[in-house]
Amino acid sequence: MPTHDDFTSIIPDVVGMYGLWPYGEPAPVTGGTLNWNFHVRTDGGEFFLRRYRDDLDTRTILGEHALIKWIAERGIPAPVPETVPERSTIAMMGGGNWSLFPWVDGSVRERGSLTPAQATTLGMAHGAIQAILAGYPPELAQRPANTWDKDQSLELLSRIRKVAAERDAEPWMQDHLARQAAYLQSLEVLPPAAFESLPR
Repeated sequence: MPTHDDFTSIIPDVVGMYGLWPYGEPAPVTGGTLNWNFHVRTDGGEFFLRRYRDDLDTRTILGEHALIKWIAERGIPAPVPETVPERSTIAMMGGGNWSLFPWVDGSVRERGSLTPAQATTLGMAHGAIQAILAGYPPELAQRPANTWDKDQSLELLSRIRKVAAERDAEPWMQDHLARQAAYLQSLEVLPPAAFESLPR
């Protein structure tokens, strides 16, 4: 599995595709589980640079970018991806897809650290976003190829529980993982095809 270090050397070339020059070393933005993200400082300001995982196709990425632009136009303060000279929001470099977004200052809150007021604000924002997304034209929506398998999920949960125990994870976390596995075991899990008729 690649790490942030595997991509650092080509970041100046990626940023250069946007007509920018980086200053200093890019800083990995950790916490993501699917892609590799960086905080980069350039002669044109600060940016969030994403290197997408290899199994995410270009059509899906462009669909995500179109959706971000659509909700930003409707008042949601979403960072819209920058475009490279040929007007694409994707830069292809080093065998992978990259995108550059405006940097947004903020903080990542740990699970369980929100105050009731913050949780209320978060819930209100989530509701507002969902209300706007309900109006997204169905013909524009991407239909990702959803796949899941109950046995594979149970096997993955078993591995996660083993690592959590080996690393002396908090008891509440280990309890939650055990409940999640028991709940999944008790369910009849329908295949993705059962949900094809649902709107997106």
